[in-house]
Amino acid sequence: MSRRLARVVVAIVVVQLAFVLAYRAIEERRHFRFERLGGEFAPSLELARADGTLLVLPPNGPSPRLVHFWATWCGPCRDELPGLLELGSQLGAGKLEILAIAVDDEWPAVTSFFGGKVPPGVFLARNHEGQRRF
Repeated sequence: MSRRLARVVVAIVVVQLAFVLAYRAIEERRHFRFERLGGEFAPSLELARADGTLLVLPPNGPSPRLVHFWATWCGPCRDELPGLLELGSQLGAGKLEILAIAVDDEWPAVTSFFGGKVPPGVFLARNHEGQRRF
């Protein structure tokens, strides 16, 4: 009986070790990677507002910018985007400019995401080259 119990314990330890190794491998891939621009400015972006007007975002501006790419189908975006936009409105102009750029191709999905009224600071990229460069 003790030999059988020892085999079961060893099997459980091996299975747990396999789960730990798999978990660590997945977690290592989940971390965000970043790249320093090496003194360069961020690329300029051509953005569309919900009202159809355009905004050409130059590579540098008068205040710091947080450029956040998001999607209507992204689960974590549903949780973080409203708070991020609220933070931008609380900080006010000049302290931190928050730009939420939807990676969706059309406005209807974005408008529906916000219940019909798209808040200021939400844009669509006119071309995806700038988005890719970010």
